[in-house]
Amino acid sequence: MVSVTRERWEAAALRMFEDEYAFVAVGPRGHDDWAIDAVGVMERRLHDPRGWVTLDKDTSARADATRPRAYPFVNPGVEKIRERTFPITLSSAGRQLVAMVDDWFEAFRIDGFPVRAERLREDAAILLARFGDDARCYSTSPKAQLGPRTDPVAEPSAGYPFTDFTMDLGLIAASASEVGVFWRFNPI
Repeated sequence: MVSVTRERWEAAALRMFEDEYAFVAVGPRGHDDWAIDAVGVMERRLHDPRGWVTLDKDTSARADATRPRAYPFVNPGVEKIRERTFPITLSSAGRQLVAMVDDWFEAFRIDGFPVRAERLREDAAILLARFGDDARCYSTSPKAQLGPRTDPVAEPSAGYPFTDFTMDLGLIAASASEVGVFWRFNPI
């Protein structure tokens, strides 16, 4: 397992998603059902128990009375999470995080991908290492329905929608103590 420190985790998150329209946030596990805690993170009711960086370009949206607290997520309820996410392996989750750097979820389209590929894979491993080897990962990719070992980004596609945008793709990682929500939006 990759060693994770605050500095390494934050650097990986920023390298991968700082310049992207993405949501990267972690919250504490307070329920046996990880989906309840994932919704709490998406609605911004739960905050990183370690105080590590959160990437949320829509922070100002919370102050806008015309938008829900969870914006850009549309009604991210527990049932919706259960219906639209599917278990995947940690290695599949790492590949999905890399693909999420691109607007269309196609790793080969990432600017400078041949040069950046190894660094992106390492950063994805660092982000997921925080949740441990026993982490459970869930993808919104329809391909993930084929089974946990299926590569959800072998043939890129958007995930089941959680927004009103053209496309979005999400990944949730859950450990016994934390839940991480990684989401990429394409509003074009």
